[in-house]
Amino acid sequence: MAESAVDTQKVRDLIDVMERHGLSGLTLDEDGVSVRIEMEPGATAAAHALRHFTAHHAHAHTQPDEPALPEGIPLVSPISGSFYRAPKPGEPPFVEVGEVIEVGQTIGIIMAMKVMSEIPAEVAGEVVAILPEDAALVDAGETLIIVRPTE
Repeated sequence: MAESAVDTQKVRDLIDVMERHGLSGLTLDEDGVSVRIEMEPGATAAAHALRHFTAHHAHAHTQPDEPALPEGIPLVSPISGSFYRAPKPGEPPFVEVGEVIEVGQTIGIIMAMKVMSEIPAEVAGEVVAILPEDAALVDAGETLIIVRPTE
């Protein structure tokens, strides 16, 4: 695993600033590394934001060591926000790996600025991978699931 190029204490300090000033997002560009921190408005979950930063930061620096993603068509997030796999906590996910989905079927929900947006499948086929964890922050254009299209 590559060494971290961003000081995690600096990220913690930035999260504290965000909480004190009610900011929902902040970008840090330093030494060729860009880090985006997003929190739900009014949130005080610094630990959640730091876990998200650490997971994305580690992912960005370990891509060569990660196993290859399965072949298929990536379905990407149209917006940035929190990705939810199920309609409500405790309910079954919209889709599971191995499930065959249809065009237009909801694959998840993204919450941005307290607005919940259902994300429809753009292709029919078998779900071969679901990449973000439930409630993870995702960026616009980030792959949510990978689908092997039906023939």
